[in-house]
Amino acid sequence: EQTQEVVQGKPCTVLTWPSVLAAVKPGDFSLTVDMPLTVRMRTAPQRRAQLPGGFFDDSMIDDSVLQSFFGGTTEKEITLTSDPDAVKILPLPTEGRPAGFSGAVGKFEVSSELSAAKSVAGDPLTLRLKVTGAGSFDRVNSAMLGGVDGWKTYKPTTKFEPGDSAGYSGEKDFEQAVIPMQPGRQTLPALAFSFFNPGTLRYETKLAAPSSVEVSPASAGGLTATAPASS
Repeated sequence: EQTQEVVQGKPCTVLTWPSVLAAVKPGDFSLTVDMPLTVRMRTAPQRRAQLPGGFFDDSMIDDSVLQSFFGGTTEKEITLTSDPDAVKILPLPTEGRPAGFSGAVGKFEVSSELSAAKSVAGDPLTLRLKVTGAGSFDRVNSAMLGGVDGWKTYKPTTKFEPGDSAGYSGEKDFEQAVIPMQPGRQTLPALAFSFFNPGTLRYETKLAAPSSVEVSPASAGGLTATAPASS
């Protein structure tokens, strides 16, 4: 991100690189950032020699010599280091930790939907779980549905859409192919997602609403349980 600011009375270009850090263990830490740079520095002009009569003959001097007379630039490799920033990392509490907790820390909301309200026994449907919010999305995982009576389920797929350049906020979508095997009103259980909220310092579990579908009997040819092709 590039902005313009006035620093000590001088206009400056400010470059900002947003990033996300996640601690892997508790403790007291000191964070610094090193930035290697190549800077161009002006060199002081050298004194020019006079020709007889007090004149300067620039036509007899090449460009490199003129630069040394009038002053030029030189490059230098430097490393800028930020002031240390003290950070205290607290351990995740063990009390009240849900069984399905996968390590996600942040604030999230969940919702789910089934691809159709009506279907035929043996025809595949798509169950979608959407997790939105801000936090450690790399730890946002969901097993979706396992064994459910009257349903055939497949391994879910995952897609993440970041909401900012650092990927701290966004939306993570899980899709799972499911097949109703029996006619009638069929209901899939509510999907749950657990995380630790650093704002409240508590574990939270969000439940997506159960999904229902009206399933018609299969044709005389019988049931054919085939997973949909992945896109």
